[in-house]
Amino acid sequence: MVEIKEMPYDEKYSNVLSYLKLMDDNVLPFVEKELGAQKVAELRTIWQKGTQTIPEDATYEEKFNIAYGNWVRKCASAFNFVSDNLGENGVEKFKDTAVEAMKRKISSPAMFLLKLMRAISPQTAFRTFAKQMTYQWQVYTPLSISELSGNRLVVHTSHCRVLDYPDSEVCCTVICQEVTARWLEDQFKLKMTANRQGKSCTITIDRK
Repeated sequence: MVEIKEMPYDEKYSNVLSYLKLMDDNVLPFVEKELGAQKVAELRTIWQKGTQTIPEDATYEEKFNIAYGNWVRKCASAFNFVSDNLGENGVEKFKDTAVEAMKRKISSPAMFLLKLMRAISPQTAFRTFAKQMTYQWQVYTPLSISELSGNRLVVHTSHCRVLDYPDSEVCCTVICQEVTARWLEDQFKLKMTANRQGKSCTITIDRK
């Protein structure tokens, strides 16, 4: 078992807030382009109903838990809204938008450094990237690394907390399994597969 540095709750909270903003910055323009301003207002209303207020005097752990629930509900309702209004073709466009948003989230300096490391030592670059990615994935759910080499990363969660929320199935199947896999393939030439059993899941990422 490979040890993972534990992410503190203030950092988890900050990351979830950035994910919420990422949805605002990408989903709302997509809906406006495809459906118009009135539908944007409808989606905003749905989001507001599913958003819980975060008390200023709450601990970072409490703030993170509330913000996390807001993010899952926002993610699920956005996908369902697009599906209901645009059908399968709209859903595919929505996935494309999500992949491109994830690409933009990785800064150019970080990409340059990764490409430089990959040119010098591909296996070292993969291990470094895998550790950073696994650290960031702690925002989504508790997890462990069962295998890490220069060519493969195997991550396991015995209980993915995303699935503890109503209508969150799409967050698992679409955002985690499909969109993330496409992002890793397109931007880093990595192959991701997920083996889910109930609420537990094992994700394998291979360097090509």
